[in-house]
Amino acid sequence: MNRFYSFIIIFFGVLALASCGSDDNEDEVKGSDVGSLIVGEWSAVDDGDDVYLTFSADGSCESVWIHNYDDSSSNVEYGTGTYRITGKVLKTHLLWEGDNEYEDEVINIVLITETTMILDGDEFGGSLRFSKVK
Repeated sequence: MNRFYSFIIIFFGVLALASCGSDDNEDEVKGSDVGSLIVGEWSAVDDGDDVYLTFSADGSCESVWIHNYDDSSSNVEYGTGTYRITGKVLKTHLLWEGDNEYEDEVINIVLITETTMILDGDEFGGSLRFSKVK
């Protein structure tokens, strides 16, 4: 009888440990999924400035920053170029309107779903949450 109880205790102990394993996080996506999820138009607000990013399936991208000032005036910065995704790292190569040189940025993709994207990079001063526009 002791063997039977020992077996039952061990069996349920192993079963309990197996159920404690890490579940797949629904917010985590594979590298190839990131490439398809990022395609589209995204918007965010960064310290009162409106930020719009557009990623196309062909690897081209656009960035629009509308700097809103206290006196109700604004300044628009517009950049076009290309992007590449490796794992959860977004690399952009943009030429900003009025500049003669391309600017390269390396941005971490913290989270991406069909409706939300969180990017972390120096140009944002940390993490910035984007919503998909279309």
